[in-house]
Amino acid sequence: MEYFTKLIKNKHGKDISKDNKALGKLRRQAERAKRALSSQDQVHIQIESLFDNVDFSVPLTRAHFEELNNDLFEKTIGHVKKAMDDAGLEKQEIDEIVLVGEGTMIPKVQQLLKDYFDGKEPNKGVNPDEVVAFGAAVQGGILSGEVGGGETHDDLCGTRCDAFKALETYVNDMKKQVNDKDKLADKLEPDEKETIESAMKEALEWLVNNQLAERDEYYEKLEEVKAVCNPIITAVYQRSGGAPGGAAEDYSDKHDELYGRRWIVLISCLVSIILGYYLMK
Repeated sequence: MEYFTKLIKNKHGKDISKDNKALGKLRRQAERAKRALSSQDQVHIQIESLFDNVDFSVPLTRAHFEELNNDLFEKTIGHVKKAMDDAGLEKQEIDEIVLVGEGTMIPKVQQLLKDYFDGKEPNKGVNPDEVVAFGAAVQGGILSGEVGGGETHDDLCGTRCDAFKALETYVNDMKKQVNDKDKLADKLEPDEKETIESAMKEALEWLVNNQLAERDEYYEKLEEVKAVCNPIITAVYQRSGGAPGGAAEDYSDKHDELYGRRWIVLISCLVSIILGYYLMK
């Protein structure tokens, strides 16, 4: 975003950093470009009437994208290293690297992880958009069911992982819903969309700054975010003739079921969170 705003200022003499409408258009196209560059070598960003009837068009290659964000990519590997140190694990003790979170689909991130783990290929069989987890390195053989004999360190990690996962999944899903024309994009009023997007951005920033919060703190934050989103979702479905509140309740029930399932992964979604936060800036 910073690169594009500087480019626009140099080319058109316009500073759009305070223009929320223009920034919204630019951010949506930048996000699409970021995702496309995971599978393409080059994309073309084109926005009609970005501001004052001025069209914006610029190509972006994967190589340039990686160059612009290299410091951020390197920073995510620093978090992986710290997670490994905190867990008291060596690289050779990691049986499998599972990538979770949208940011891990970026080829440069995958290559950095592979290099860090001495050439070990990350497992790409798990859909990064559907699975999230907290906990950077978990030893193989950890139990995924009920553990008897009292609460262990791994039990505590699991409950906190579930809470972290619940909040981040909700935030990511809501971000997709408000931009999906088949879901909420065409049904939301501009102020409603802005309210939800602002709440999602704030929640993402909170996750970045509270990576070691307790389980209850994650769930409290989740309820706080739901309190912002659910009334808007209910209003949307009421306007469209749906059952009052029903869709919002079904949405929450679906996610509550998802949150109840524990996923054990070996590399943390910190990569996705840190990237998501900084690339949105």
